[in-house]
Amino acid sequence: MSAIDEGQTPKEGTAKNRDRWLIAALCISGFILVSAALYLAPQTSSEGHQKYWEMGAHLLRDLGIALVVASALAFAVDEYLKEKLVSSVAREVSHHVAKNTSKYVFGYLVPDDLKEELLELMRPAALRRNFRLHLSLDYLGDKHPNFVRVTTKVSFILENLKDQELSYRHSLKMTSMFADMEAPEIVRFACRKGSRDEYKYDYRGTNSMLAANDERLTVSRSSDNRELIVRRIVTIPPFSKEFEFRTESSEIMEVPYADVLSFTYATSIVEVEAHYPKDMDVVIEFGKGRAVEIYTDHPSRPTIWRYTGVCLAGQHIKYDFRRRAELLPGTDSELADHSPS
Repeated sequence: MSAIDEGQTPKEGTAKNRDRWLIAALCISGFILVSAALYLAPQTSSEGHQKYWEMGAHLLRDLGIALVVASALAFAVDEYLKEKLVSSVAREVSHHVAKNTSKYVFGYLVPDDLKEELLELMRPAALRRNFRLHLSLDYLGDKHPNFVRVTTKVSFILENLKDQELSYRHSLKMTSMFADMEAPEIVRFACRKGSRDEYKYDYRGTNSMLAANDERLTVSRSSDNRELIVRRIVTIPPFSKEFEFRTESSEIMEVPYADVLSFTYATSIVEVEAHYPKDMDVVIEFGKGRAVEIYTDHPSRPTIWRYTGVCLAGQHIKYDFRRRAELLPGTDSELADHSPS
């Protein structure tokens, strides 16, 4: 592929090729020196010059080995070091420019301490990506026709945007207002590092968390089992993009059922998927004026809402499930397809 095809200017491509040829030349020179040393080592000379001959052969051999090792290291780390240097310089320049141009961005009338707060909003500590919320509603049956079991699944990737470690508190709080119903349960509470199934922790069920010997995990349940809180501290390395968090919970709620999910970090690409009885309607709100892509297998029954922009910290999603006015309670309550998307 040509240098232009790689998104470089011809000058940049020529400089890159020149560096690679220089590394190759060093490697070849090293092999030549080693070969010369091997050839000269067995040669004999007059007794007075034998010691100097051996010293010269050893010197050529060591110099050749040094050139081969240096060229191998240069080839291996050259691209990495360049990329790291460029990204480091870019961050420093960005920070310097943002700090010194704040008076032009925010105006002279904004107090300096407020400017710092505004700049912090422009430099978030972390970003959540690929946020997915999956809601599934199932009627409990004839004994409780106005109640549904709500299964909630949440997953996202947390990216540390700072050059220092981030202490992230992975938490979930559930509260039930119905004393005669089942207590809320945490089905899964997990954190995965990397693309492989390498889990830092993966708890299945509330009892497994209560029995866990994990000093970073805190689980508390009220005496009447109506409230359940779980927290786990995770240390995320600087600029890491590898940590994916997952939670799954189950609770009993009364219809109509509405809730609000608030964002603690800026979040990009938000998707909500809902499976609910056919006698219900659902409204999902991402905020005023936000364009949301809606996917459905039937015009009157949307199942996926996707927002490809960024939801800032403090913003939220509202969702509201209600029975259709023309249907009686419990009528035509067959569930929608629960196959994963």
